[in-house]
Amino acid sequence: MRTIARVLILTGLVVVAVSSSAGFLPNEDWTQGAYFGTRGTYFADVTGDGKADAIVVNDDTVTVRRSDGSRFTPNEDWTHGPYFGSRGTYFADVTGDGWADAIVVNDDTVTVRHAAADCFIICGHFRFDPNEDWTHGPYFGTRGTYFADVTGDGRADAIVVNDDTVTVRRAAADCFISCSNFRFNPNEDWTHGPYFGTRGIYFADVTGDGKADAIVVNDDTVTVRRSDGSRFGPNEDWTGGPYFGTRGIYFADVTGDGKADAIVVNDDTVTVRRSDGSRFLPNEDWTGGAYFGSRGTFFADVTGDRRADSIVVNDDTVTVRRAEDPSPQRPLEVSRFTTSVLTNADADQILVDATSVLFQSDGGDDLSCQMRLFRNGNVTVFNNGNGVINTQQDFNSIVGLPGRVKAVNQINFCGALIPNVIGCSPTPGSSEVVVRFTANQEGILWAHEYGHTRGLNHRADTNAIMNPTIGTTRRRVNTAECASFRN
Repeated sequence: MRTIARVLILTGLVVVAVSSSAGFLPNEDWTQGAYFGTRGTYFADVTGDGKADAIVVNDDTVTVRRSDGSRFTPNEDWTHGPYFGSRGTYFADVTGDGWADAIVVNDDTVTVRHAAADCFIICGHFRFDPNEDWTHGPYFGTRGTYFADVTGDGRADAIVVNDDTVTVRRAAADCFISCSNFRFNPNEDWTHGPYFGTRGIYFADVTGDGKADAIVVNDDTVTVRRSDGSRFGPNEDWTGGPYFGTRGIYFADVTGDGKADAIVVNDDTVTVRRSDGSRFLPNEDWTGGAYFGSRGTFFADVTGDRRADSIVVNDDTVTVRRAEDPSPQRPLEVSRFTTSVLTNADADQILVDATSVLFQSDGGDDLSCQMRLFRNGNVTVFNNGNGVINTQQDFNSIVGLPGRVKAVNQINFCGALIPNVIGCSPTPGSSEVVVRFTANQEGILWAHEYGHTRGLNHRADTNAIMNPTIGTTRRRVNTAECASFRN
């Protein structure tokens, strides 16, 4: 018999990590021949499809080979002439449209060329558009110039590191219907003092909040200063000892949980330390042997599964080893009522949090339930009803819509008249209905409701994810529940 399950409200503490066996899969030849640039080889998503493309910069032009998820397609000339900077060439999404733009830094200014295409049904004529001056004067650092989204608005900001401080210029534009006057805004001091590492400084989102943090590597440890959107916070020791590679250290999300992990390449292997949002976890060998390129080693998501893959460039070819997580993958279609606010980014973060809750073992009978929930397609919009569930008929109407997760404005009926329920699902079923809730508990809520759709009933354990009430300590999954989640 199918029943209706609901979840009410409580409060609690906060979130995070994952733990599972994973690694880089065997070598795949993605170019079937040499592909590198005399002025640099890069991997970034310049087409906006979620897959990093292969870009080479030579004296005469910038060439792109798009990723189709299993290879890099033939050469395309994207600039039809030279485009590189005397102080560096970079590829990052500074406009917030999901396409990495081409950025060059010279002594006198920072120039951007937007990634673009002509799109009608399908896209063609891919290119970098004409030059735009984004700084109207010099902007570079004696210890490095970087482009990463430190503010969390989806646009990569311009960061320079000097001996005395780290300075940020936010990416900005004037937008009404369409955007114009793209620029980097005035200088902001984000550290109020020196912050750099003897073995490197990096900018990547290691906490999973959508803002790139500042990471420095020294001989003795790896230090993180979290971005709060307007500054980098105090120093935090994330490794408790040395962690660097003789052939490089990198920060990229190889596990697909939204947090950049710490990766070191040595002569004998590639080692990963996962981020749990507050530290890097113990070493894991991800290659079981040597893996590096004579012309460079890179980590970027070329397959579009949200996990950074390992890429090496040698004289003869470009080789990819896909990042693998052996956990079951559960793509969920997400939709919302027309006045409910739920973006693709919101849904992604909630599902990352739900995955993290299931993955992490919190001791006792809590199992590390290894599975991954992620969004399938864009968040869609429905206009059935008025966004409020007051009757069984209202509930049936929403549950009957296509897709798995439906966000509404209010639930007052779930098997009975109960005001202000935040989640309701058939047990078992193929649809869950939720209301937007406190950010640090929405992952728990969605995981709880997903459990109902897999046939799980409520459990009285105070800390169980299937407890009838929600709270940030309600995270535990036992063996039988995990089997249902993974089924």
